[in-house]
Amino acid sequence: MATPEELTRGRRRLALLGAAWGVLALLLVAMHSPGQMSLDTVVALYEGVINRAVGWGPPFMASVLEWLGGGVVGAAVFVALNTALVLGGFFLVLTRGADAGHLGRLPAWRFWLALLLCLNPLFLLYVGIVWKDVLLATLAMSAVVGLWALERRLDARRWWLVALVGLALAALPWARQQAFLVSLPLWVVLAWLVARKQAGRPRRIVAGLVVLLVLALGQRGIGAAADATITPLPESPTSTGLSIIMAYDIIGMSASSADGEPARSAGAGEATIEAMRRTYSPERVDTSWHVPEVSSFINGLGQDELRTTWWRGVRERTSEYLGHRGDALASLLGFRSMEGCVAGYWGVAGIPEHVLHAGLIEEMDPRDRLIGRITTQLRDTPVLRHWTYLVVLAVVTFVLLRRRGGEGATTSAAATLGAWLYFASYVPTTIACDFRYLYPTAALACLVALHLLVAPRPAKVST
Repeated sequence: MATPEELTRGRRRLALLGAAWGVLALLLVAMHSPGQMSLDTVVALYEGVINRAVGWGPPFMASVLEWLGGGVVGAAVFVALNTALVLGGFFLVLTRGADAGHLGRLPAWRFWLALLLCLNPLFLLYVGIVWKDVLLATLAMSAVVGLWALERRLDARRWWLVALVGLALAALPWARQQAFLVSLPLWVVLAWLVARKQAGRPRRIVAGLVVLLVLALGQRGIGAAADATITPLPESPTSTGLSIIMAYDIIGMSASSADGEPARSAGAGEATIEAMRRTYSPERVDTSWHVPEVSSFINGLGQDELRTTWWRGVRERTSEYLGHRGDALASLLGFRSMEGCVAGYWGVAGIPEHVLHAGLIEEMDPRDRLIGRITTQLRDTPVLRHWTYLVVLAVVTFVLLRRRGGEGATTSAAATLGAWLYFASYVPTTIACDFRYLYPTAALACLVALHLLVAPRPAKVST
C-alpha cells in the first residue's frame, strides 16, 4: 500500500503526465497530419481509389487506409489513431494503468528514465509516418499493453479487452510477410491467459485451443475483408519479394567474386558483371537494379533459373554470400554511414497520377521541412541506429532471464521473443538500409524496457 505522501506524489505525477500527454498528442497530430507519405504509401491510397492492387506489397495496408476513409482523410485518421495508440500505450505502461499509488512509489531515477524512453524522438517522428511497418509496430505494441493488463487481472469485466487484444493479434500477421513471427508468441500468451482461468486441465486445454482457433478464424476473416476491399494481384507478393532478395544476393555474390559467379554461369556477359561490380552497394538493391545491363539480365532469368542460380551461388560461393549478407545487415543496423540509408520520411511524394487520384498534393511544406531537418540531424546519432535498440533488446533479454518471474513476465518474454524473431528474419532478407524495416523490433524493445523499469519488482523468496 502507498503511504499518503506517496499517493499525493503519484496523483501529482499522474495529473502532470495526463496534461503533458494530451498536449503532446495534439502537437504531434498537428505537426504530422495528414501524414508523411512515400511512394509506396501513395500507391496504397491509390489502390483504395481503384479498389485493386497495383503494387507488390500486401493489400492490408491499403485496405486499412480505405476503411479509415481513404485518401487524405484515411491518412490523417491513421496518424491520429497511431499517435493515440502509441502515446496511450506508453502512458498506461508508465503509470501502470493510471495507478497513482504505484506511480508515487516509483523511485525518481526510474520515473525519469522511463519518461526518457517514452519521449524518444524516434516515436515522436514515426507516429506520423503512414507505412506498413509503423502499423505493424503499433498493433504489436497495443496488443502487448493489453496482454500486460490481462496478465495482472482477467475477470468477467475484462472480456472486452480480450476481444480488442484478439482483434489486434488477428490483424497483425497481415501487416507484413514476417509479422507472423511477432504475432505467434503473443497468440500463445492470450490463449494461456484465458485457459488458466478455467478449472481443471481438460477445460484449460479446450479453452486455449478455442482461443487459437478464434484468432485463426479472425485472421482469415480480416484477410478476406482486405481482399474484398482491395483485389490482390494474381502473383503472390511473397514470391515477388523472394525474387528480389535472390536477385540482390546474386548481384552481391557476383560483384565480390573474382570470376563473376554465379551470374556468369547463368549467361551474364563481362559488361553485365562489370556493371554489378561498379554499382553494387550493401546499402540497397536499387543502385544496381536500375542499371539496364543488370536489370535486363535479372529479368531475363525465369523463376526456376533464378532459384537455381541463387542456390548454386550460396552453395559454391558461400563466403561471398555471407560477406554480402553481413555487409547488408551491418548497413541496416547502422554500423556504417547512414548517407545512403532511409532514416525516416517526411513530406508527400508519389507517382503523379496516384497523387492526383488519391486527392493529395505532392509537397514539402514547412512542417515537413522541419521534420526533415530533425531527422537528418538525428540520422548519425544512436536514436536512428538499429544497433542501439538491439543493445536495449539484449539488456531486456538478460534482465528477463535473471528475474524469471514478476509482473507481466510471460507477456514480456513473448514480446521479446517476437522482437528477436522479427530481427532474425531480416538477416537473410534485407535489401535496403531503411530504418523503417526494423522499427517494430525497436518499438517492442523500448516498450518491454519501459515495463521492466516501472513494474513492481518480483518478491524475493526467503530460504
